[in-house]
Amino acid sequence: MLPFKLKKVKVSLNTYLIRMYNLVFYFFYKYFVIKEDRSPKFGAICGVLLTIGLHIILAYVIVQKIVGHNLLQPLSQEYYWSKMLNMIVILPFFIMGLFYFNSKRVNNIIARYEDKNVFTIFNWLVFLVVTLGALLSIIFLLRK
Repeated sequence: MLPFKLKKVKVSLNTYLIRMYNLVFYFFYKYFVIKEDRSPKFGAICGVLLTIGLHIILAYVIVQKIVGHNLLQPLSQEYYWSKMLNMIVILPFFIMGLFYFNSKRVNNIIARYEDKNVFTIFNWLVFLVVTLGALLSIIFLLRK
C-alpha cells in the first residue's frame, strides 16, 4: 500500500502523440539554433514531418508484413514518372504539416519547453526511439 493516493488521470493517445511530436520539434529546434541556422523553426517542422512520415511508413511496412504482399503498386513503371507521381502524394502532406505548425503553435511549443530542463536522459531516449527507432525498425523489417 502506498502512503499517498495516486490520482487517476485519463490521457488519450492523441495527447501522448502531440506531446511526443512537440518534444521532437523542440529537439530539432534546439539543434538548428545551436547550428545557427537562419530558420530553425522551419528546420524543426521538417524534422517532425520526417518523423511522422517514418511512422506512417513503419505502419505500412508492418501491415505489409502481416498481409504478406505489397499493397501499393508503383504508379508508373518508369523510375522518373514514379518519383514525380509520388511527389504529388507527398507534397500535400508537407503543406498540411506546414499549416498545422503555424507560428502561434510553434511559439507555444518553444515557450512551453524553454523554461524546462528538456535534455534529460529519459527525453533523449524518447527522442532516439521515436526518430531512429522507426527508421531502424523499417530497415529491419524490409531486409530479406
